[in-house]
Amino acid sequence: MRMTRFKDDFYHKWLYKHIHTMHAVTHQVKEQLENFIPETIRPNIEMVYPGTTVPLATEETKERLRKKYALKDHFIVGMVGRIEEAKGQKKLLQAIANINIPDIKVLIVGQAMNESYLEALKNDIIHLDLEDKVIFTGFTTEVDTHLQLCNLTVLATENETFGLVVIESMANGVPVIATNKGGPLEIIKNGVDGYFFDGTIQNLTDQIQMFYNDKRLQKKISIETLEKVKKKFNETTQLTKLVTIIDKM
Repeated sequence: MRMTRFKDDFYHKWLYKHIHTMHAVTHQVKEQLENFIPETIRPNIEMVYPGTTVPLATEETKERLRKKYALKDHFIVGMVGRIEEAKGQKKLLQAIANINIPDIKVLIVGQAMNESYLEALKNDIIHLDLEDKVIFTGFTTEVDTHLQLCNLTVLATENETFGLVVIESMANGVPVIATNKGGPLEIIKNGVDGYFFDGTIQNLTDQIQMFYNDKRLQKKISIETLEKVKKKFNETTQLTKLVTIIDKM
């Protein structure tokens, strides 16, 4: 979790004196912990990124899902995570509405945290004339297989602490467009293994259109994403680092 204020009240002074080591998931979080916890009570802070695995999904499984969602040769933009306002589903829908692409589909993977927000999204879909373009999958344990259906995924959260779905998309060879804040800044090298957008709907629209128009770019970024995950965000490697830290405690 991000830390945004100084923690020097009685409770936190007592708490941090009884913690030996804290695990920060990004350098940004580590810096926040160092800035907001007084040095006299600050535990040891170690930074280890979360990791992921490169999954395998059979063509049979993917074909089953393609039939379920009536997908053919569509350009599929995915968004994975809880369906709630902070995740930016509305922003993605508005960007898609700006793009005149008949064969585009949006795959929104995840569970709604608030039914009224989900209904508001569905009303937006009608208003934006996207009824034949948006698919809600609901909760699923087959996240990797759903990701492999996508040509592109979008992380539109205003400020994501890390962005596990970013490295999960990358592990599935799927290019990512992410907000240029928070954890994604430490995951993606812009223009090399993914792209950032500035948080505006127009910029997100432009980025999606760019990927749709350039199949070679999709392929290039897909290759780079896999290499990045294997080298920097391998689950076994990151877990080994964390275990080594724990063993030294």
